[in-house]
Amino acid sequence: MAELRRKDFQRFIFYLLPDFSMLSLCSAIEPLRIANRIAGQEIYEWVFCEHASAGLSSSIGSSVLVLGIMPEANRDDIVLVCGGLNIEKAVSKDLLNWLRKSA
Repeated sequence: MAELRRKDFQRFIFYLLPDFSMLSLCSAIEPLRIANRIAGQEIYEWVFCEHASAGLSSSIGSSVLVLGIMPEANRDDIVLVCGGLNIEKAVSKDLLNWLRKSA
């Protein structure tokens, strides 16, 4: 397998809403982790962010260490929003603006 250069990495930005579904988050991350392991190197990386950096927990009460508030997304980044119930209450104008800018 050819050696990958840094620009060949794919970054995923997971924006987590309050009470996000842990099942959804793990289902998205686990294939990336397994692909990194099979490749023998990091070809996928991921970060977690939220709106307020006030601490965040999932639908099962587990916490996830977040990068902080919305990072600047690069052109090749993949941005995913992970929510749960009551998404309408959790979505803000700041989030929608950031998603538009990141698109």
